[in-house]
Amino acid sequence: MSAADVLGDDPALAAATAQLGAVPKGAASVRAFFDPATSTISYVVHDPATMRGAVIDSVLDYEAAAGRTSTASAEAIAEHARAAGITVDWLLETHAHADHLSAAPWLKNRLGGAIAIGEHIRDVQAVFGNIFNAGPDFRRDGSDFDRLWSDGDRFAIGELPITVLHVPGHTPACVAYAIGDVVFVGDTMFMPDYGSARADFPGGDAQTLFRSLRRILELPGATPLFLCHDYLTAERREHRWETSVAEQRAANVHARDGISEDEFVERRRARDAELAMPVLLLPSVQVNMRAGRLPPAEDNGVAYLKYRSTGFERRRPFTNGEIMTIRTLTPALSVSPQIDPADVAALAASGFRAIVCTRPDGEEAGQPTAAAVAAAAEAQGVRFLHIPVVSGTIDESDAAAMARALAELPGPVLAYCRSGARSEQLAAMTAARGEGGGIARYDILVIGGGSAGIATAASILRRRPDVSLAIVEPSEDRYY
Repeated sequence: MSAADVLGDDPALAAATAQLGAVPKGAASVRAFFDPATSTISYVVHDPATMRGAVIDSVLDYEAAAGRTSTASAEAIAEHARAAGITVDWLLETHAHADHLSAAPWLKNRLGGAIAIGEHIRDVQAVFGNIFNAGPDFRRDGSDFDRLWSDGDRFAIGELPITVLHVPGHTPACVAYAIGDVVFVGDTMFMPDYGSARADFPGGDAQTLFRSLRRILELPGATPLFLCHDYLTAERREHRWETSVAEQRAANVHARDGISEDEFVERRRARDAELAMPVLLLPSVQVNMRAGRLPPAEDNGVAYLKYRSTGFERRRPFTNGEIMTIRTLTPALSVSPQIDPADVAALAASGFRAIVCTRPDGEEAGQPTAAAVAAAAEAQGVRFLHIPVVSGTIDESDAAAMARALAELPGPVLAYCRSGARSEQLAAMTAARGEGGGIARYDILVIGGGSAGIATAASILRRRPDVSLAIVEPSEDRYY
């Protein structure tokens, strides 16, 4: 399909392309602010003719171990705007970030401006409102933001025209802003040597991300692209956050010209399976889904952020083209819903060395037999055990069988049943029994699963990776 055909089928992209071609080069004045703690780049962009401007993807500093916010990064932005005489009309978010807290409300209080994000923030609020059990008082309609953008929306700062492009895949709500002669792409893409953003968060999708990347790369080749994050590589030791469409098309390691959608999806999903969750995921999402505001204060006047004691679900690909949820309980054990024999190759490629089936054969029509999965596992060099447990009747003998299996099998192990719940219950009972069915014994016991306990445990394990350590958290909901 030619560029003209693409633009003809995409009015928003056509509008952005026409804008970028009509606005003189250098019309938008851009100042970047790099936050080394989160590798985030925030921007102040303004129209020199009118001195009207916008702040994009601001950062509120957050000390996770102490649960404390500070405003040094936001103060630098505010000071620049004041010193330059810029009137801030907009506080723009490219998406609800999962790696830093937004400072938009703090900046709005000091500089003015309206807080805006893509309209699909409603999808993010719906998902994470449930994940964090935010309750009926949490508004899932986007109304915490002053303005929600649709694909193709147009507005201006001073005399600089702006076109909004919806570019989902990293999250459902991602947007890029074509401002004057430049484009701010958010987390959609990184520098060419680093590639693209992850697509394994709830609502993320690698195929959708590829199409968003290629949409941006249909813009004129000379168009400057400003990124929201930059991560160093083994070959590059200095941070960069400005690139161009032409540079990305020629050199992006994930999405350059010549890489197919299928190739991208395979590489992106394999990469995502290796990635740890962002350190500030839990506080960031809770704040950013509220437009940068903390949850409402409780009756003691203090606002609390929740910590999920049951962990955070990740979505991983399987060879039948579907996405299934794998919950990582420990580095040695994960659980999932029913798998298919065709999934075993992907599981082996993800690093699993053993599989345990915890459901009896014949529970439902079309259920793959344990023997069929076992044969597929054997073909991949993966160990397999069958511990058939009837739902609702799990007892100590079942837990003892699971304990023996985990002691015998090489890790990491994937345990599966119909939904994953049975396997998770067995894992919990096994952990309570301790290795060998007796009392669990550890070198170090950390009491309290809040941010301080987790930080303490992480620090110990970094310095002494050979120790056996456990965190005890008696509460189902943890706040910090």
